[in-house]
Amino acid sequence: MTIDNGYNHALFSSKSRVGYPRRTSFGQRGISFDRFIQERLINMVDSLLLHLFAKKTEISALRNNIAVLV
Repeated sequence: MTIDNGYNHALFSSKSRVGYPRRTSFGQRGISFDRFIQERLINMVDSLLLHLFAKKTEISALRNNIAVLV
């Protein structure tokens, strides 16, 4: 993607130009925004899977308790 004066915009360029470094810092962590979003999605999916597994374990335990009672 180019902007008005013709050089590739730093956010969309794979190469750094002198005076226009690639912007990779996001907040204080020094990572790219894409990487930040990717990490957030991975963490969300991990926590969702852990939650679902915990629920499945609870249901299995309840079934076992009911089977013992019956």
